[in-house]
Amino acid sequence: MKKWIILLLLACIQLAVGKPNILLVIADDMGFSDLGCYGGEIRTPNIDQLATEGVRFTQFYNCARCWPTRSSIMTGYYAVQTGADPNSGPGNYVKWTTPLPQLMNAAGYRTYHSGKWHVQATDCNSANSAGFDRAYDEAQGWLYYTPFYHALDGKMLPQPKPEDGYFMDRAIGNYMLEFLNEHYEQHADQPFFAYMSFLGPHYPLKAPKEYVDKYDGVYDEGWDVVRKRRFEKQQTLGFPKEWTLSAPEPYVVSPHSPQTDEARVAQNEKMGFEDVYQYTPWEALSAKQKKEQADKMEIHAAMVDHLDHQVGRVISLLEEKGQLDNTIVLFLSDNGADCTQMLPGVQMKKELAFHHDNSARWGSENTALALGPVWAGVCNTPFRRHKIWTHEGGVSTPLIVRWPKGLTLKPGGFTSVPGHVIDFIPTFLQAAGASVKPPAAEAPPFPGKSLLPVFQGLEIPRDFIYFKHVDNRAFISGKWKIVSSGIDNNEWELFDLEEDRTEMNNLRSSNFETLRELVLEWENTDALFRKQGGYSGN
Repeated sequence: MKKWIILLLLACIQLAVGKPNILLVIADDMGFSDLGCYGGEIRTPNIDQLATEGVRFTQFYNCARCWPTRSSIMTGYYAVQTGADPNSGPGNYVKWTTPLPQLMNAAGYRTYHSGKWHVQATDCNSANSAGFDRAYDEAQGWLYYTPFYHALDGKMLPQPKPEDGYFMDRAIGNYMLEFLNEHYEQHADQPFFAYMSFLGPHYPLKAPKEYVDKYDGVYDEGWDVVRKRRFEKQQTLGFPKEWTLSAPEPYVVSPHSPQTDEARVAQNEKMGFEDVYQYTPWEALSAKQKKEQADKMEIHAAMVDHLDHQVGRVISLLEEKGQLDNTIVLFLSDNGADCTQMLPGVQMKKELAFHHDNSARWGSENTALALGPVWAGVCNTPFRRHKIWTHEGGVSTPLIVRWPKGLTLKPGGFTSVPGHVIDFIPTFLQAAGASVKPPAAEAPPFPGKSLLPVFQGLEIPRDFIYFKHVDNRAFISGKWKIVSSGIDNNEWELFDLEEDRTEMNNLRSSNFETLRELVLEWENTDALFRKQGGYSGN
């Protein structure tokens, strides 16, 4: 009976609002608490306004890393199901996926992409090949000022020179504005699906000077004070009172960082400053280290601030066209903040190695900096771990949804209903009045659930949420979560997320039978997904 009530409610929504526009905005490596409306001190007025007029999810998940998350968004499946996560073993891209823009085209939508691509799936070598009607496609995400590879509608663009004043996230905003203006000039009778995918705040840390200057001195108090302050703000904003602030983890070091003291000394000599490679109390740092670490966080904050400005430009255009309230606007991050530290001179791609000139303005094209694990932990407040890990700090993302015509939840409020990026395709198709059945006969059903009932204040039935990336694994079923990682010798932990969302109380010993049952479920699910994705071995 409940299922039929939900279906009737969704049909009524569709009749009432017609086909809404959809604007999906994604940040890269932005932490759970970086936005002002999620507890941060970074100035994000435009995204905060979306939260004030929409709803914030407190338990929404990504896939712990860039390309698995983006591949899941574009296909509607877990990356392992489609062979799209090479870090989980040698899979083969399955032939039965249909990219999201093609699904939306079939539903009567014009489709636009601007920004980073990084999708691994059949027919998804680029945004253009995936089927977007217009696409500014950035596939090489290291050079913010002088991108080596970027293309417009499949045609390569020239590489900007440093003196051109180019900045990638600004260009992403510019092209999206161009596409939408063209849409209203030539295709105003059609709804649109727009995907705006920023590079920021992914390393290397780079931002225009005027944005960095706004944060001068903001982080001088250090990471211990800032993290505590963010958590306290989350509590005043209305995040669950049951949450606690997780403890720092001194032994968690980026797998991309030097792993020995000798290698770290060599790294510091290359960089020209003494970096901090694992959690250290702020007061234990030298005055020079404090200044340098605060400067790095200022650039990260500037990148998020700059990104927010680009979102505001697009929102203003929709408002000017009278289409903002007829648009589902969603904002999220592709994974948690990253604890990577740069390795100057390392050849990341054939045409590019990272180099750091310590005498250049930090945040300019000639520098190569990254947050490191301690500031990344601040960005992921109140959770544990970082990007790549499947603990909450790696897979939890803010998700803001604004859609006045389809949301009955109180504006500015929260929903604690769990969700995952695999839910986007069912949500978008249902909002468009299209079939949620995959087009290819051999394709399995989409594993995600439409979020439209959540927008109406309802729960959605869900058996599980599955995670696997590199040697990190997790599985959520109801209130329970099991999680394991290579740095913990792959030993499974068990947490009650209703009582312990920040994963501080491992219940493995006291609830071993529950753990055993969930591990068996994960193994059976993983075996099925790996078979679907063409993987071999374990």
